[in-house]
Formats: sequence, structure tokens, C-alpha cells
Amino acid sequence: MRYLFSTDDMEPAGRFEGFRDAARKLFQLDISADPSLPYRGKVDLQIGGPAVFGQVLGSASEFFRTPELTRQTEEGAWLLMTRTGLMHVRHGDIDCDLEPGEAIIFNSIKPHAGSSIGESDTWIVQVSDTQLRALGLSDAGERTALLKKDNPIAKLIAGVFEAFDTSDTDALLSQPTALYLTDLIALALQASGDGRDIAQARGLKAARLRAVLDDIKRYFSKPDLDAADIAARLGVTPRYVHLLLEDTGRTLSEHVLDRRLAAAWHMLRDPAQRGQRIADIAFSVGFTDLSYFNRTYRRRFGETPSDTRS
Repeated sequence: MRYLFSTDDMEPAGRFEGFRDAARKLFQLDISADPSLPYRGKVDLQIGGPAVFGQVLGSASEFFRTPELTRQTEEGAWLLMTRTGLMHVRHGDIDCDLEPGEAIIFNSIKPHAGSSIGESDTWIVQVSDTQLRALGLSDAGERTALLKKDNPIAKLIAGVFEAFDTSDTDALLSQPTALYLTDLIALALQASGDGRDIAQARGLKAARLRAVLDDIKRYFSKPDLDAADIAARLGVTPRYVHLLLEDTGRTLSEHVLDRRLAAAWHMLRDPAQRGQRIADIAFSVGFTDLSYFNRTYRRRFGETPSDTRS
């Protein structure tokens, strides 16, 4: 489930208080900022599954956890990764500045504080203690990791966030992405034994599923798109493509059809496409049979393509 909060549509006088309330509710954090300066904040999260993850953007401010908010916090691990701006974080013995591409992973219920110097854009991941214990990290609360931008795991995490555009996201991508981020955090916290092996194997599978879904998103308009075509680009077998998609509960054909119908719907609603014939739109998104397009379109949207356009 996607959670979106933005101060952009709020009255200027209430923006800071609105964002502060959101930070308390979502992250059990309090914030302070210069009241004489305008404030802007945005939270865009994927909630549910093994981890909560997404983007937090805010004007210059300080953040901290009060004892009261600490008691409301579920134990687990947090990851903060700076995308733009500069963030200062204090947690236990760590007192550091995070530049873009750098991250810190720490226990969620231990005291911590920090500040953003100017407007900052931060990626955040929250993983529960239950998920970490399942990967053999029974002492995750005692572990902290500081990841510099050249750290391989930091690069992978940044790559996941860059590829995951929450504004145009297939909901099916959120679950494998959350699982992949959980495994990367476990590896960064030096999971060992079976937990490390599970994280490595499962993370690879989640990454490959994400790659298959990304490939469908990119090439769905090819009329001849099939498992062999995708497999050749990704360096796997066609059977493995089908096996990966089994975890989504839908077949390759269903994924491709969904993408084509959604693209056709958007084109039919676009005033700039009024000059395009419906048949041309259908063919441009990958359909080769106009009767099949009309039939599946009506079944999906409850109206004909002509109805959508009118």
C-alpha cells in the first residue's frame, strides 16, 4: 500500500505542524525547524510486507526521539540513505555526516538524533526485529552499520531506490523490493550462517523478479514479446522467467496484457492522441487483433474504447 503525504497543498502557516504530525505518526520522531522560514515536506512510502520503504523530503530541520515516542516504537532496524543534501546523524558512538549515496543502519528504539542541513531528500527503510531474527540476527539491536558510497551494498540499495519510482509503480514490485531491501540490510549487518545464505539466495531471486517485471514494463508494446525474448536479455532460461512470475500469482501473458490495456487507456484519455484511430492505438501498445483488444478492454474497464475516448 502506498502512503503519500505532502505539504504542497497545505496553507503555509500549517505546513511545519502538518509534517511534524506525520513524522510522529510514521517514524515516532519529533522535529524542530526555524519558524521564520517556509517549510516543505513530503513522505512517499510503500507500507506492508517485510519492510516499509520510500522517500522523505524535508526543509532544514532537526529530528530526535523523545522517551515518549521511543515507547511507541517497534523494535527493528532503520536505514537512512541521503539522496540529496547533507544529513548529520548521532546514534550511540556514531556521530557522522551522510553525503549523497551514504547510509546508516541502526536500531530503531535506541536514542538517536540528527539534522538536515538545507533541504534534504532521504531514502528510508524500516525492517522489523521479527524479520531480522528470521535471518539469524537475534542481536540486531546491538549492531550498527555505516555504509560509504563506495560500499557494494550501499550501491545496490541506491540502485533499488533509483529503479523504484513510487509515482509509477506496479504494486507487485513493492513486495519483492521490500524483501530484497530486507536481505541487503541483513547482509550489511553481517548476518552469518543460514541467515546469510537465505538472504543472498532470496535477494538474488527478488532482484531477478524485479528485472523481469521491469523488462515487461519496458517492452510490453512489442507484439512478439515472450519468455524467450525476456530470458535472452536477462541471461536466464524461459522456464526460469515463468517460475519467477509464479510468485506474483499471474502469468507472463497476464502481466503483458495488463500493461497493454493500461497504456491504451491512458492514450485514449490523452487529448494529444485525439487524432489517433483506436485501431492505431491498439496496435501501438502491442495488440495484433483488434477484436481481441476490444473484448479484453471492455472486460477490464467495463466500457468500450470509444466510451473512454468520448
